[in-house]
Amino acid sequence: CEAQVPTTVTNWADPKKASRLEANYANPDVVVQRREMLSILNPSAGERVLDVGCGPGYFLRDLAEAVGEEGMVKGVDPSHALLGMAQKRVSSWSNVQIQTATAENLPFPDESFDAVVICQVLLYV
Repeated sequence: CEAQVPTTVTNWADPKKASRLEANYANPDVVVQRREMLSILNPSAGERVLDVGCGPGYFLRDLAEAVGEEGMVKGVDPSHALLGMAQKRVSSWSNVQIQTATAENLPFPDESFDAVVICQVLLYV
């Protein structure tokens, strides 16, 4: 008998689960993790950055501020519920675009970005 391996631990398409994840992302410890990741990445004005597994969009907002209006941030996530939260969070930023996609099948040509980040994703898959 072949065992089936789940692709994710949690179904983030469930709006209730997605809301709990969004609340967790506001936790002070998680905020510190994002700040540390931003410090390590150290994006510059004008850069193009891809956030794989952007979730509710907290890091998208931080990245958008760092790269400025002359830069571009794109976020992808397979969860429509999380992308809806992200869209609300970054709707005032003209340099941010989000779309549905998985890390295994990114819809961008090679060399489209100066940096690609996967922040706080591996904890949830």
